[in-house]
Amino acid sequence: MNFIYKDVNILSPTESDSLYDEAAIIASLSNLLSTRKGELPFNSDYGVTLEDHLFDIIDDVTSLEIFREITESISIYEPRIILDLARTIVTPDVDRGEYTLTIVGRIRGMKDQLFEFEGNLTKAD
Repeated sequence: MNFIYKDVNILSPTESDSLYDEAAIIASLSNLLSTRKGELPFNSDYGVTLEDHLFDIIDDVTSLEIFREITESISIYEPRIILDLARTIVTPDVDRGEYTLTIVGRIRGMKDQLFEFEGNLTKAD
């Protein structure tokens, strides 16, 4: 079987040494979004500062700031992703005190391969 993308499986190396195509992209995206800017010693710009927004007012303005930061980081550090900006959204949930992230895009080189990545940004207790 031919694969376009292959990455080292840093999330669970005991299960498999490598991840391929969509699994590689999703793991890379998860790694990018869970890395705080300044955390990597030799690449201090890699990552996002999503935690900084957790104590801001939960509203559409902050959602837009989070959206901008996420999409900018993806465009810089994960060029294998072509974002669908119309379907990528950050939704504030005031009642739960969190944001829901939905990232939708295509994998470069895999024209029909659509992917969706979902997660929540919430305050740690």
